[in-house]
Parts: sequence; C-alpha cells; structure tokens
Amino acid sequence: MGRNREPVALIQAKGKSHHLTKEVVAERLSAEVPVVADRIAAPGFLSARQKKRFDELAEALVEMKILSDADCDVLGRYIVCQDDWEKYGRIVRKLTAAVEKLIRESVEMEAADSGTDDRICKLSNTLERYEKLRGDAFKKCQECAGVLGMTVTARGKITLPPGAGKSEPGSGGKKNKFSKFYDNKNEGGQAV
Repeated sequence: MGRNREPVALIQAKGKSHHLTKEVVAERLSAEVPVVADRIAAPGFLSARQKKRFDELAEALVEMKILSDADCDVLGRYIVCQDDWEKYGRIVRKLTAAVEKLIRESVEMEAADSGTDDRICKLSNTLERYEKLRGDAFKKCQECAGVLGMTVTARGKITLPPGAGKSEPGSGGKKNKFSKFYDNKNEGGQAV
C-alpha cells in the first residue's frame, strides 16, 4: 500500500517538484479539491456556550487551513461529544464519591445491613453505566478530533500548505547548495 498523495502545492513548497512534468502538475491541480472557508458558521444544534467554543476552535483550524465550510457539522459534533464526556465525568466523580462514602460508613459500623449492600450495589451498577457512557463519548470525541486534525497523530499526517514556513525544513534559513542543479531544467522536466 502506497503513501497518500501529497498536494502539488506542498511538493512545490518543499522544492521537490522537479520529478513532475508540467502536464502532471496541471492534471493534479485540476483534480485537487480546494479548501473553501468563506462561510464558516456554527451549526444550529449547538447551545450559546457551545457556539462560543465552536468559534474559538474554528478560528484556529481556519488559520491552519484545515477547516472548510463542509466541516462545520463535524466540529459541532466534536463539541457536543466533548460536552457529553465532561458531563459524564462529573457524574462519575459524584457517584464514585457516594459509593466510597457508603463503603466507609458500612466498614465503620462493622455490620453491613442488607439495605446498605443494596444501595452500594445499585450505585455501583449506575457508576458502571456512566463510565461506559463516558468511554463512548470519549471515543466519539476522539474520532471527530482525528477527522479534524486536532490530535497529535492526526496533525502528524497533515501536510502544511505552501507559505506556512519561510524556508525549507531543516535548512535553517540557508539556501540549498544543490538547488543550482535544479535551476536549469531541460524540456522533459528533469534536472540537467
């Protein structure tokens, strides 16, 4: 299985376009889907607080040239999943504290009656259900974040558009000493 095809603009920004002919470049440029981000708006299913978070994240993602108009719903779903995860986390912490308190009290009394055991069992079952809901919300949140390039591994797969860096990576601002060989190209698009 081969690597994902890099955009032509990225190849040119790297200075490695010498292996592509003009025809191939034109063909690939016509086949690439441009990122259009001129109508970014928060989806209607978000609350006012969530819309504020949407605007913050959208601004950062547009600046990185990752978010397009078509991605607004995915970002909205990410925010909803993140809110769910946080909500379930608060419930899990409260239930955990309640279970621990009941266990402490039953140990201190040294005689656990069946009522206390039943309450501990019910709270533990409820706690397990909310932990599962929290885990599911986390998985959905991570999936949306990965699609949008908001995780470490997803950002590693993103290629920067041209002009994002001032010089070639690893060059330290110095001119590539081999670039003189690629300045004079023959008609076939190959270096002389």
